[in-house]
Amino acid sequence: MTAFEPEIERSFLREYRRAGLAWARYACIAAIVLVALFLAVPRLSANQTTAVILIRFLMLAILLLTFWILNWRSEFAADRYVVVVGMCSFLIMFGIATIVAVPKFGLVKQGFSPLPVVLFALFLNYGFLRLPVRVVSSLCLAFSVTVVIVAPEGFEGIGSLRLMLYLVAVNLLGLVLTRSIEFRERELFTQRRRAEAAQEEVERRARAAEEAHQEKTRLLAAVSHDLRQPMVAAVFHLSALKGGLEKGDVTQAVRQANRLGESIDTLGATLDHLLTAARYDSGTEPIRIGLVELNPLLRRLEESFASDALAKGIELRIRVPERRLMVTSDAMTLWRVLLNLVSNSVKFTHAEGREGRGVLVRVRVRDGLCRIDVADTGEGIEVKFLDDIWQPYFQVANAERNRERGLGLGLFLVRRALDHLPNHLLTLRSAPGRGSRFSLTLPGQWVSHAEIIGEPGDAMATTDVDLLNGAYLMLIEDDRDARRAIEELFTEWGAVYSSGANVEEALKDDESANRLVDAIVSDYRLPGGRDGIQSILELRKHIGAQVPAVIITGESDLASIRRRAPAGVAVLQKPFSVSEFARPIVDAVRTARHQESL
Repeated sequence: MTAFEPEIERSFLREYRRAGLAWARYACIAAIVLVALFLAVPRLSANQTTAVILIRFLMLAILLLTFWILNWRSEFAADRYVVVVGMCSFLIMFGIATIVAVPKFGLVKQGFSPLPVVLFALFLNYGFLRLPVRVVSSLCLAFSVTVVIVAPEGFEGIGSLRLMLYLVAVNLLGLVLTRSIEFRERELFTQRRRAEAAQEEVERRARAAEEAHQEKTRLLAAVSHDLRQPMVAAVFHLSALKGGLEKGDVTQAVRQANRLGESIDTLGATLDHLLTAARYDSGTEPIRIGLVELNPLLRRLEESFASDALAKGIELRIRVPERRLMVTSDAMTLWRVLLNLVSNSVKFTHAEGREGRGVLVRVRVRDGLCRIDVADTGEGIEVKFLDDIWQPYFQVANAERNRERGLGLGLFLVRRALDHLPNHLLTLRSAPGRGSRFSLTLPGQWVSHAEIIGEPGDAMATTDVDLLNGAYLMLIEDDRDARRAIEELFTEWGAVYSSGANVEEALKDDESANRLVDAIVSDYRLPGGRDGIQSILELRKHIGAQVPAVIITGESDLASIRRRAPAGVAVLQKPFSVSEFARPIVDAVRTARHQESL
């Protein structure tokens, strides 16, 4: 029999012994009835001497006491099962052996063989008592040998060999029976544990599915509201913008254009947060763990929020270490986490006419770990909300959904992002009215010579965009409005382009260009059974060169697209800013110019 691990073995034995209480009671009842009959009916015994009667009374008392313990002190008996049942079995078999050994009893001479009582005692021990195999075998073998020794007359004569065979067979079969019972119980215990574990897993998944459904319902309701609002606002601003242009009111047109841009930015930010969180959940967001230089990220944070802090009249102190600091993380994900933490701190910290109000970002390194603290003197968070703030669209004291207080998706995205970064720990300490401190701990160390890791999301330089002036681009976009908007952007950059809803239209538009293509821009999902990757391959084949290309897509599974994409093809996910859109195109044009120079 295969034993379980120690903890599981103890659990099995407790259950096995508890189940044995019932069978031990049955054995006690059978033994009590037989002993009582021997006492009440003298003819069942060869001789009722005083010694024999006294021994039987003692045996009856032991059996009654054991039955009482098993029945009314079951917890005690289960915890000490081997001692209670084993001791009772030993004393009863000792009493039987003593009765057989009493000289005056003379049962053998009067034709009373000891074999029936021996076999019955063995049967009860092997078949009913859930004692360990070693214990029950030791008791029964010792009892059998003792009876043969103290009553040799009962095993002499012509039938002695048959009697001895019976005794040996009963012991052997009893051992097999005891082992079989325990083996069967172990199998049942294992199957029951598996069934219980499976049931618990099913219930856990059902709870998780229910929670996910409820979260999805809440999320969809909030998303529906927060997407519709900027869309409605954009429609109104657009209408007012047209009205201003028709009236020649340039001031109003500019104001409405700015507000239209704000609505679109809000819409884009909401979609970007949701899509990024979805990619983290689905595992399609690329996570590249490596060495990241922290100093440039901290300087970028300072550049990103310095004007906001100044406008609010609060201090923003980001202590960039003088020494180079390398951390082990994913550059883009770490940037998103820090960006959201600092953004929240700046957003919820107010000057309130007092000095010393602001946000502090500092770094500490110790024992191979880097701790980044983002502390503020803002509103703080009540203890009862500390778990809720990580949920999507949850905001403390913002029932009116004021967008100046954010979308309620920043910490939700932070939680999703950190779930995919190994050895990253984020802790929070906060007090209402006094502020909050987020502490991100991750592997890091000071270095003197290390590779500088590229910073995610670097802003496009003017000289980079100037590279697109005079560039020849091919565009494949089946959505007319989107294609028109991109064409206008190309025109603003000074680029020459040919475009179409598919390859054929783009090539037809290309007939009069008579020049080399610098870059191809294609949507991923296209009509006619071809996607952007296939379209780029066809255009490259037609052009006769491996022209650098950019695929734009709204798909959440970027990993599969990147795996299919040939060399020299960048993948950009919607929505994106103009600079994010320009970056891969500039890189593609720069690569094309380099190839031409060769």
